Amino acid sequence: MGRGVFDAELQGIARVLLAVPLTCSVRIYTDAKSVLDSRKAYAEEPRERARFRMAGRQWLSLIHRLIGLRDACGATTDLSWVKAHSDIASLVHIGNRCADELAKRASALRPSAAVANSSCTLPLEQEEVWLALREWDSDSDVAGRLVTSDPRRHCFRRMEEVAAQEWAQSDTQSRFASADVDGRALWLSLRQRHPRFCGAVLRFLTDTAHWHRPPEGGACERQCRNCRTSLTISHLIQCPAVQRRRADAARAVSSHVGVSDTAASICDRWTAGGGSDIRSLLVTLGLASGTTDSTAVTAAAFGAFRADTGTACALHWHIPKDDREEFISGLRSMLFTWAYRAWFLASN
Repeated sequence: MGRGVFDAELQGIARVLLAVPLTCSVRIYTDAKSVLDSRKAYAEEPRERARFRMAGRQWLSLIHRLIGLRDACGATTDLSWVKAHSDIASLVHIGNRCADELAKRASALRPSAAVANSSCTLPLEQEEVWLALREWDSDSDVAGRLVTSDPRRHCFRRMEEVAAQEWAQSDTQSRFASADVDGRALWLSLRQRHPRFCGAVLRFLTDTAHWHRPPEGGACERQCRNCRTSLTISHLIQCPAVQRRRADAARAVSSHVGVSDTAASICDRWTAGGGSDIRSLLVTLGLASGTTDSTAVTAAAFGAFRADTGTACALHWHIPKDDREEFISGLRSMLFTWAYRAWFLASN
């Protein structure tokens, strides 16, 4: 009925309140502070429009109503927090660990075995004041689960998913639409550091930087000044004529990761072994994997490496914790600046 741990915690609280008679006082323990904070915020918020934008609002509405009914009957309802994943041998903490174990076992079931009986489904749409928004399954053309998050955020996220699907299905622009490329992280980094490159980032990611509109109209492809072939980003990253630029980028990256003695030593060994191409250095550092002409390595060469690989790289090479975010963002900026300059020179 819900999506994620947050909804699951709210559903558990609501079902406990439904199971216990209204005249009985009840104390419920949860290890999710966010649930307790949301419950308090919902109860104290007088504006319906603000409540409408809250995550889990249908569950919160039901819980709020059930607590009100219990209060009217003279019973009390206490929602308390318990520390998660502790080894404390108290009844409350042991009970929480048992609940976590049951939840893990239930989530491990196959989808067919985990589907609940329709008679157990709560009509949560009745808790909506304004409208009930459901996800739409385009494959089966039917309405799916009730949307329990902020409708604006959900619609925005859904628009992103549709755009990503259309991008991946493009015959000419889908080169960097794979899961191995993190275009969003690159764009956010450049937006903060070099906002003038924001448009260029989008053109790199869609592999359309080689297209331009001449004064006489129409669309033409830029040609590599040295190879006399279409100057796509894929060609740029492996063009023999910009090998010197790739070596310059490799030296700059080596200097950048020098904040860690461990990373500096691996870069020194890589250089001593004859390495001079930024692509092979990125593979050595663990920022990309595959052959030098693979999508992941090509994208990493202009800074679009995945966020998780950037974090794993910083951890592996012992980059100080306080420097990791700056390290990764600076690396993206450095790589894209190199690639953009190489593209500019190769196209003129």
